[in-house]
Amino acid sequence: MYRFVLSSIFFVWISTVNAAPDPVLSQTLQQKQQELAALTKKVDAAAAVLADEQANLARHAEGLEEATQSLVEAEREMKAKLLAAETNPDETAMRESVLASIRYNRFEARVKRYTGRKEESEQSVAAAEQAYQNLTKQQKDLEFVISELSSKRDELARKKVAASTNVQVAQSVSAPAKAAEVATPVAAKAEAANTQVVKTEAPKAKEPTEQAAGVGTWPYLSNASEQDIRYARTYIAELEADKAKGEIDSAPLVEVELVAKNSFGKSDMDYLGDDLYMLTKKVRAGSQRFALFNKDYWHTIPEADDQAEYVFIFDVSSLSKPELFLFKKSLIAQ
Repeated sequence: MYRFVLSSIFFVWISTVNAAPDPVLSQTLQQKQQELAALTKKVDAAAAVLADEQANLARHAEGLEEATQSLVEAEREMKAKLLAAETNPDETAMRESVLASIRYNRFEARVKRYTGRKEESEQSVAAAEQAYQNLTKQQKDLEFVISELSSKRDELARKKVAASTNVQVAQSVSAPAKAAEVATPVAAKAEAANTQVVKTEAPKAKEPTEQAAGVGTWPYLSNASEQDIRYARTYIAELEADKAKGEIDSAPLVEVELVAKNSFGKSDMDYLGDDLYMLTKKVRAGSQRFALFNKDYWHTIPEADDQAEYVFIFDVSSLSKPELFLFKKSLIAQ
């Protein structure tokens, strides 16, 4: 009996040890989670800066549009006044022609001023946009690392639980046999005649899920690593194949319309599956606004990509923080 009690105590101890997490892995995971929290704050700050720069650009663009319209009207008036002064060169006509010329010069200077501000603002938006994209990429990479570490931690925990279960089965089988060794022959025979030992197999630990070959993010404009290109090409191909076979989940949104006033106007996006909507359209170069559900996404298309086909991916896996990705279609061409 004492041996049985000692075996039970040993099982409780070994189960506690096996269930304890790996201290090095847990410390690394905690450190990465702290880094993610700090990086998320930087991403939010970069998003706020980008929003401010986009608002400045919109304000300067609106001012330029109004100044340009005023300049057109001032030019029309100036030409009429100059013609009137040539036809009837009296003092009143001459004075009005001079005043019209002054107004024209003033609006011309205003157009130049707003043009300069708009160009500077476009550069600021492009810089803020690049900074935001870099930080979000770092954030996604870090989230992937944390996910891998968490999976590894959980897998180790499953293996340790399975190991402790094996110990439990071994102890439950060996304890009666050892107790029988110290019993009297008659009691041993009686116990052997009346006791039936049932062996149970320990549950097998779940095998780790096989990881997909290569992990990346969506390409951006004309820039992408080979890993990102492979990621986008494979992901889209798999979803399109599933869609062709009718193996597609229900769309979270009934209709998604992408607005790109400076490129192609309005166009509906097709649901690809896995909370992703896709659209392929030709774009024009320059800084421009892409709008989805009253949310603006500002991007600067390179001059070399003018009239190039671009792929737009709208990710609504988080409806509170949807994301728009865009890149040149030729990047993922086979």
